[in-house]
Amino acid sequence: MLTQKLVLSYSTKIAVQIVQMATSLIVARLVGPSVLGTLAFGLAYVSMFSFISDLGLGTAHIKLIASGSNQADCLGIYARLKFMLITLYIIVVCTVFLVQKYFMHMPFESKQHEIVIFIYLIITVIGQLSTIITSTWAAKAEQAKQDAPMFIQTLLFQVLKLILALLGFKAIGIAFGNLAAVLLVIPVYLHFARDLKIGTFDKKLMKEYLIITGPIIIIGICQVLVASTDRVILQSMSNSTEVGYYSAAFTLGSFIRTIEGSLGLLLFPYFSMFIANKEIFRINETLKKYERFTFTFILPGALSLSLFSDLIIHITYGKGFVSTIPIFSLIIISMTISLASLPYQ
Repeated sequence: MLTQKLVLSYSTKIAVQIVQMATSLIVARLVGPSVLGTLAFGLAYVSMFSFISDLGLGTAHIKLIASGSNQADCLGIYARLKFMLITLYIIVVCTVFLVQKYFMHMPFESKQHEIVIFIYLIITVIGQLSTIITSTWAAKAEQAKQDAPMFIQTLLFQVLKLILALLGFKAIGIAFGNLAAVLLVIPVYLHFARDLKIGTFDKKLMKEYLIITGPIIIIGICQVLVASTDRVILQSMSNSTEVGYYSAAFTLGSFIRTIEGSLGLLLFPYFSMFIANKEIFRINETLKKYERFTFTFILPGALSLSLFSDLIIHITYGKGFVSTIPIFSLIIISMTISLASLPYQ
């Protein structure tokens, strides 16, 4: 069953990745590294604080449901706590923005950067609200329900992004295209979630959530900061063009992150279930299969991409992105190491 779900998740996400990468390369050639950098910075700025909107609750939610806790009761706790944290997240982002601009006198590179930040703030808030539903599906290993809305959203955004770039729109227009895709897919989430029931608030169950989240809050904060602060720091020390070169490398290497994301959502609930049932041997079997798959297929491919990064960047992005070559080579290796260590995390 795990193999079938993994194949389904891979095939869906790889199909999305191919479409996403193809449109991203075309758009990159049309708009240039500066626009890419502006978009990447805006997303990174709001993502830098996104740990506040979760604080490990999603992990606890998946673990508790996968371990056999009542789903409706878990949703009753998770939804209420999530709403509180998302509200706090909005307050923190807006406060930091205002303090930076008006009290610390550290203006943003342009008005476009400011508008893009708030567009991505709305997108992130909607995304965090959707995790109330998607984390429940992840806990039940309902892979199709997780993949279908994301596939539709990504496809819509790629089409809109390509059209907007062809029409001459820059960072703000493309960011609005992303927001439009997010809004259009909300009915799909609601349709799939129509049978989910939210239970009443249970103090005892809430304590279980807090016990689980305690040890992983620091890990979650570090993961978010590592994934987002790089672009913010680079922007503060240089400009959007440099951030564009850097982000372009991540776009090409994103297929590895896609595999990692699929594996994480699949392995975590299964491992939680195996541990709850004291079936450690099944975890060992899964790890052995994963290691064989990684060293047979993933590692050789990653090394080849790293070695031929010069040729790959020239073919995909063109001469305007020569500065991306060494970045891409290093990113591929680092992402592969992260992917190999995922099950143990």
